[in-house]
Amino acid sequence: MKDYLKLSDVQFDCLQHSTQPFGRIRLKSQFGCMGLSIDRVTFALIANSQLWLKSTEATRELFCRLELSDRFTYPKRILPMRINYYRVPDAVWQCPQQCEFLFYQTYLHARAHAQSRQQLPSRIKDLPNVDRALERRLWQAGIRRVDDLYLLGAKASFLKVKARPQNELKLLFAIAGAIEGCHSAVLPKALREDLIHWHGRLN
Repeated sequence: MKDYLKLSDVQFDCLQHSTQPFGRIRLKSQFGCMGLSIDRVTFALIANSQLWLKSTEATRELFCRLELSDRFTYPKRILPMRINYYRVPDAVWQCPQQCEFLFYQTYLHARAHAQSRQQLPSRIKDLPNVDRALERRLWQAGIRRVDDLYLLGAKASFLKVKARPQNELKLLFAIAGAIEGCHSAVLPKALREDLIHWHGRLN
């Protein structure tokens, strides 16, 4: 494993011990980072020699209390994108009991969140708005699973798919609709307006 994708042995042992009741941690390269999963549920990333934990609605208060405020930024040439993973600060690492509780809760709620999505399609082609052409473009961009699409979100996925995004607002709406589980024509008004504003900044 490359050095910038590593944690110290002590840190990784703490993480592994905390989540041991759930199973073995598996590592997988994911968008230039190292994804950590148990039983196919991704709950953390390693990047820049730091651990980044997945935030869910259930862990938001805990993350705030422990001051996990540094959000992971996925590097992109046009516009960097922030995704819903937060860095474990040094102060938390210095308290093993806090670490164990934090890691346990993070995986527990990441798994619950994943289970709540089990009724969603397992293949990208079965999502709303995704025809064969869009599925192929997503695949070529390295977005090959529904989880990959959810992890990146509409904006980062759009930037990976489209090298010249200025004239592809329809594509952006289609990807957002696939993630939201609805046709692009009925995207929530607030989301549609946010996407239009963001897309306008690319020009």
